[in-house]
Amino acid sequence: MRNIILSIWIVILFVGCSSSQKKNNIHSIHFGLESGILHAPVLLYYEAGIYHLYYKNKKTSGASVNIAHAFSKDLLIWEKKETSIFPRGENILGAAIVQDKQHCLPIGTKAGVPLLALLIENNENNQMDAILKYSLDNGLNWTIFKRKPEVPNSLLENPQDPSVFWSDSEKKWMMSISVRDHVEFYSSKDFVSWEYASEFWSDHFPKNSVLNNNVIFPLGDGSSYCLITFSSGKQVTLEPEMQYYIGSFEENDFIEETTQHHFVDFGKNVCGAVAFSQENKAPILIGFVEGENKSESKYTVPRTVHITEIYNELMIELYPKLDYNQPQNKKVILDSVKLSGRMNLSDYLPKNKEPLYLKLKFKTEHMTRISFPGKLGIEFKNKDGEHLVFGYENFWKNYFLLSTINEEKKRAVEMPCIHRDSTLEINVLIDSGIIEFYTETGKRVLSSLVSDSSEFDQIFLFTEKGNIEILEASYFYFQN
Repeated sequence: MRNIILSIWIVILFVGCSSSQKKNNIHSIHFGLESGILHAPVLLYYEAGIYHLYYKNKKTSGASVNIAHAFSKDLLIWEKKETSIFPRGENILGAAIVQDKQHCLPIGTKAGVPLLALLIENNENNQMDAILKYSLDNGLNWTIFKRKPEVPNSLLENPQDPSVFWSDSEKKWMMSISVRDHVEFYSSKDFVSWEYASEFWSDHFPKNSVLNNNVIFPLGDGSSYCLITFSSGKQVTLEPEMQYYIGSFEENDFIEETTQHHFVDFGKNVCGAVAFSQENKAPILIGFVEGENKSESKYTVPRTVHITEIYNELMIELYPKLDYNQPQNKKVILDSVKLSGRMNLSDYLPKNKEPLYLKLKFKTEHMTRISFPGKLGIEFKNKDGEHLVFGYENFWKNYFLLSTINEEKKRAVEMPCIHRDSTLEINVLIDSGIIEFYTETGKRVLSSLVSDSSEFDQIFLFTEKGNIEILEASYFYFQN
């Protein structure tokens, strides 16, 4: 039997990092706002060596929701521009921005590719309305198009950020809209007039939930597509879910090829995303993680999306898009060490060297032996009695995430996963109050927001009722 590395990716955002921590940090590689409220990303594209990100935001002073522009050379360090698109009324409730490489609109040309922005706003009568704007100078200036866009009623009745992509095979734009318990597709030749194309229903849609929005993008050569849905529970006790479905288009119909429930993220805080696809290259996905205190919301580190097949089932793998040639000062701190009980890893790590990338590799080829731990993992603690534990439970065959405050359980998340490989790898990206865990090559993801009053300054490795060999533990940090 071939080795199969299943994987879990956990993204933990700590919203109470101290001012001294921020001061000593080299730079943050997670996108966020110094002031204001961050909303979902709308567009990510690459032009002339620069990545451009358009996103919704709101000033803390109570100003309306608008769209801003940021750019980066490496997707990690961003320069933020002034607000790019303001609403006519109170807020931009939904937005879809695309590059019009096909020049579908008669708007003239300048250097670069025209940008089209379809916006859903409140009009003067407090009714949902659509407006189309375009830019010929890479978003510096926007002009209202002379014709009013004819958008689906489903979009006006369920304002959201629709996902729009260009279909090369059909030579038209395709739009996907989440409508409570299904997804509707619409098509357009000119980005102005939209016609109904099809509906997509799945037995794997989350139960007792409402679909809020989605994102769809081509994988690899474009023959397969990944549809990601974001949903919220109909009951207060039910939390959001983020699932994906792989399929292909037959004319206007999305044909599902997945046969099981698949979660992009088992966490409860990722409520939006944006994707960027290039021909014959892995797509890039950035998720929006919303905090309970909305001013502390962040974006995940950009992830590349790869399609794979496990036991005839199509799945995706996610990897952090980091330039591994840039990190310096790599150091191996543990090599073939037995772990039984607890080990304080903080003693081995450098101080004030964030962002820091920690790599852990455990030997798991003897998981059926009585000496193998019932649980193993990593724990973070701070001086205020808060601690966060992530690990694998061998008896129940699941990963778990547990956060507590003064010994009172705050949140517990379980994720079924049978680990079959002879090694288990956990990679940890620590970045100014944000921690991301990557394990087992990205086929499973879990993210959670943890509110703390001070930074987690103690890191432990642990086992329960057994011992395990740490094959290697190493770290490196990023330079300016």
